[in-house]
Amino acid sequence: MNPDDRRRFNIHLTEKGKGLLEQALPMALGFQMELVEDVSSEDKETTVEVLKQLTQTLMNLK
Repeated sequence: MNPDDRRRFNIHLTEKGKGLLEQALPMALGFQMELVEDVSSEDKETTVEVLKQLTQTLMNLK
């Protein structure tokens, strides 16, 4: 349980989970790079800006 907010729970990865994450991250990043390799830099920048705006909107809903 989270000591600051009893409605929330803190979770942690085991050592085995940390090892699996270390293996999975390079694969996921490689897939991500392959996925967007044909997207123009301008479109990537636009996407990032829109996602920032959406994130800010969601943060303001709290």
